[in-house]
Amino acid sequence: MEELENVPISTEEKIDIKALLRKFTSYWYYFILSIAICVFVAWGINRYTRPVYKVSAKILIEDNSDDHTIEIADILVGDENLENQKQLIKQFSKAERTIIKLNLGVSYFKHGLIRTVNQYKNSPFKVEFDSTHLQLAGIEFFVTPISSNSFNLEFECEEQNTYDVMLNKKNNKNRATLKYNKEHSFGDSITNDFLSFKLIKTPEFKEEYIGEKFSFTLHSLRNLKSKYVQDLNVETDTKDGTVLKLSIEGHTYNKIVDYLNTLMDLHIK
Repeated sequence: MEELENVPISTEEKIDIKALLRKFTSYWYYFILSIAICVFVAWGINRYTRPVYKVSAKILIEDNSDDHTIEIADILVGDENLENQKQLIKQFSKAERTIIKLNLGVSYFKHGLIRTVNQYKNSPFKVEFDSTHLQLAGIEFFVTPISSNSFNLEFECEEQNTYDVMLNKKNNKNRATLKYNKEHSFGDSITNDFLSFKLIKTPEFKEEYIGEKFSFTLHSLRNLKSKYVQDLNVETDTKDGTVLKLSIEGHTYNKIVDYLNTLMDLHIK
């Protein structure tokens, strides 16, 4: 009987590594381009995304009792005192005093090609509002210096309620629909039926700012203090039951640091 030859069921094709490498390396520029695009996108996100900062501080709540005997009732009273302190810190009146002391009622911004930066304590001008006159709150006013003594003011609004600064309330009877674009001098009064203010240069003004775009917004005090009360987090420190931990987040680090420090100073006093 003839022996059957061993015939392989399948044959494996040999992989030509050199040919495969040549094929990939012939498109090397695509790999370099992909890496460059990824690096550029990552840099852009990191450079132009507005950072969110978080700051925190602690307040020691002292027990003024002279009797150091600890009882269940004392613990309950201590907890109640901490809760009372939490509510006192988050009072609207305390937020209002902090805002007024720091002059946070107006926000200033500098506009770049991509990124807008808050100009807290760095604005080249400040706005002085006539508190006896109605104003426009919540509207962004765009300011472009055109010389060291003059600027262009531009804004628009439609059926915008006016705002009574002294009474801290909206005026629903007097609404503004405007498209405004005029040149003014620093220090001149800008007045119409819906607003009255002047722009004053600050020591931060530089000649290089001529032609740059800035803006400012007047905030309703009622809305602003509600925002700060909502953003402020107050909790009992887990390591020490007599300590309250305050924290707040925001896009402008120096502003939230000043707010927290001033709030604590007002609370302690």
